[in-house]
Amino acid sequence: MFQAAAATVNAPLSGAWVLGDSPHADIGGADALGVRPGKAVDSDHANGTLVR
Repeated sequence: MFQAAAATVNAPLSGAWVLGDSPHADIGGADALGVRPGKAVDSDHANGTLVR
């Protein structure tokens, strides 16, 4: 999915970030591709901060 999204906008995955809330689908997928993962946290839980 990440590769298809990058191809759609004609952009490389190198240097990309993947933000998501699912450790398995989002963070695991990013790790498998060697892309920087980040976890988006609901603002009610962490003041809208990005955590890894």
